[in-house]
Amino acid sequence: APVTKESVGADGINITMNNEPAAHQIIFHAHVHLIPRFHGDPHKPWAGIPYAEGEAEKVADAIKTRLNS
Repeated sequence: APVTKESVGADGINITMNNEPAAHQIIFHAHVHLIPRFHGDPHKPWAGIPYAEGEAEKVADAIKTRLNS
């Protein structure tokens, strides 16, 4: 990533991977995107959606249950 950033004079780099169609994956094998970013560019990261009260704990418990099964 540093070589990509320096080669194009970017101010930063996003490293991302899209998995499954809901995440906009269009090439169905594993690959990583290195996206040069520049101050003031129009691309915005996903801002996310805040969890409702108690929801984060429920999600964490569901993940722990699957990991432990």
